[in-house]
Amino acid sequence: MTAGREARPPVKRRIPRVARIAAWTSGALVVAWFAFAAWVESAGIYVPPALDPADPGLRCAVEDAPGGVRRCGNAWVHREPGIGEIHLEGSPATRGHAMAALCRDDLAAQEDTLFRELDRLLPGALRRYFVRKGVLFAFRDLQRHVELPYQIETAALAQELDRLPRGGPAAAFPEFHRALFYQTLYDTGQAMAEAGIVEAEIGCTSFAASGAATASGSLVVARNCDFEAGAVFDERKLVQFVAPDGGARYVAVSWAGMLGVVSGVNEHGLVVMLHAARTERTRWPRPGTPVPFLLRDALMHDRTIEDVAARFRRTPDHAAAIVLVAESETGRSAAVETDPDRTVVVPQTGDTLVVANSLRATEWRDDAVVRATQRAGSGPVRQRRMEELVSAAAGRIDAPRAAAMLRDRAGLGGADVGTGNRSSIAALNAAHAVVYDAAAGVLHVSKAPRGTGEFVAYDIASFLRGVRPNGPANVRVPGPSIAPSIDNGAAARVDEARLLLRSAEAARADGDADGALTMARRADELTASIPEALLAVAEALVALGRRDEARAAAARGLARQPVPGPERDRLTALAAP
Repeated sequence: MTAGREARPPVKRRIPRVARIAAWTSGALVVAWFAFAAWVESAGIYVPPALDPADPGLRCAVEDAPGGVRRCGNAWVHREPGIGEIHLEGSPATRGHAMAALCRDDLAAQEDTLFRELDRLLPGALRRYFVRKGVLFAFRDLQRHVELPYQIETAALAQELDRLPRGGPAAAFPEFHRALFYQTLYDTGQAMAEAGIVEAEIGCTSFAASGAATASGSLVVARNCDFEAGAVFDERKLVQFVAPDGGARYVAVSWAGMLGVVSGVNEHGLVVMLHAARTERTRWPRPGTPVPFLLRDALMHDRTIEDVAARFRRTPDHAAAIVLVAESETGRSAAVETDPDRTVVVPQTGDTLVVANSLRATEWRDDAVVRATQRAGSGPVRQRRMEELVSAAAGRIDAPRAAAMLRDRAGLGGADVGTGNRSSIAALNAAHAVVYDAAAGVLHVSKAPRGTGEFVAYDIASFLRGVRPNGPANVRVPGPSIAPSIDNGAAARVDEARLLLRSAEAARADGDADGALTMARRADELTASIPEALLAVAEALVALGRRDEARAAAARGLARQPVPGPERDRLTALAAP
């Protein structure tokens, strides 16, 4: 042995020792994981509050009535293809029970759609297993951010759902847990977009106009609520007429089981329209008060833009959002831009305000996520196009003209960019399109499909004044409505094209470039050459070694207003010599 050097065990003796250490470490990690998995399955499941079994609001029976109306006490629902109305009143428990009792089929269809979409986005049982554990852990404290009245309303809804036979993925979670987590659809959707699990370029486009900008001089608000979780949310949309105990009446447009608000107006004429946003502060999933709950609270208790902004500041644990807020009485409008760290009010410019999905206040200038969405994404492009339309219609804006603006499929300057281009206002992915005419006290809501159907006119003024509607005849405005789009078959073509593009991508990944090219070219035909389809054509051609044809297809795509960011960057790379 050399002097001064420490003796080392022979290699043959060291290897078993290393193997033992590795085995013990691996075993400890496995035990720790299963201990964590068992703990989170307990700690992450929400526990419903106790309901009073003697509460008469939990015992109403559903009855069929003339005119396709179904009743549960003073609540009722009416449906026709592409739209429906529901009237709810009373305590949280009464409203939750009535919603579930009257909308069982809708709730089941929506839940099945969401689980199918989740399976598509997260293929593989093992991946879904780990995502489940992660979501349970990340949102284990959600319930403490939800006030008791909302928990009671959700528990009453879940109690009714418990009577339905459920299997498949839905059976893996208790009804109350599923019903409460469903209320976070907006909040978790933003986290999934930031993680790249869902399409990040889906958004909403709205505007408010008043004074010299409108034909009546009064407030007009129009909005597309884009949401691609499934056609069921468009085909079975609900116009909710709600008279809650302890708060102002309001009318909201969403879907069955949605207790919060994404688009609505209250008896004081306060209008709120929710738009998705992301910031550094909400980059990762975090529990907080669901933003739609905050907006429902605003409709129940607030009157002004400042009231809504103050509400967000008092409740800092929430997802990032942009809310178009408008006052019917004054005609004022503003974008309330908010995340857990700050809430900023961006007032209207002159008599108009346009809102998409880009945070604009200077207070966000140091936020890397906000800067990224300003550089890359469809929001700034859609906003500029709507500003063009609002400016061109100044002094003549009314409900029919506002609906036409929501249906605009053109690019900047009126350029032809195909049908279903995600950088256009009408990308044909809207769950609902609404126009509020304050002077007439009328809310116009589009039937399916995707904002192209007839707009049904609702006399919300009488309801908001305190009249109890007995059925759809008491809320619908008789006479001509805003007609369907001339080409309302476009939505079906775009839906088919988007399915083809998904299949083309999968085929190319599996080595079937010929099949991918066939599907991409069919999508190109169906959409009149949107950049998304031309990109798929170009990528399939590259896979086949036909680079000159790929460059030509990519160059065509670049000329059709691609979404800034990955779509435009990939087309640019493919079009390069």
